Amino acid sequence: MQYLTCDVCKKMISDPVRGKNYVTLRTRHICRKCNLSIAREMQDRAEAQNIPYDFLEKKGEYVAAVEKKCSK
Repeated sequence: MQYLTCDVCKKMISDPVRGKNYVTLRTRHICRKCNLSIAREMQDRAEAQNIPYDFLEKKGEYVAAVEKKCSK
């Protein structure tokens, strides 16, 4: 049994399967829950500003948000 640690919430990810219960962004491992919450926060901010949200255009912003949460 393998374990990974989410770099955002610092919780253990048991039986990690990339794309299913964690994602890798550069050298960071992010659990599914943290990944969805970061994406949802970005989408909510875009909707509050009344602009369309496109993940591909906001990839740099997503990377910055992940790095910020990992540094906490």
